[in-house]
Amino acid sequence: MAALQFTWPDDSVDFAGRLSIEASDDFALWRMIAEAVPIANLHANGRQLVNNRVELAAARAKYWRLSWIGKSAPF
Repeated sequence: MAALQFTWPDDSVDFAGRLSIEASDDFALWRMIAEAVPIANLHANGRQLVNNRVELAAARAKYWRLSWIGKSAPF
């Protein structure tokens, strides 16, 4: 996998936060793939800033774990 693309409803509330992404093949050993990557869904004055794609170093794994750092997204 080289990237993750997130989607949420068009009418979702504004949000900006950070996400950590880990990968595993057995649920026992997790390796960090991306740490504190920004995710955003912001709107003001008819403009928008949406960051919903996370580029990753190419990685293979059976299982992926996404963890919000701080407050999780409301969508």
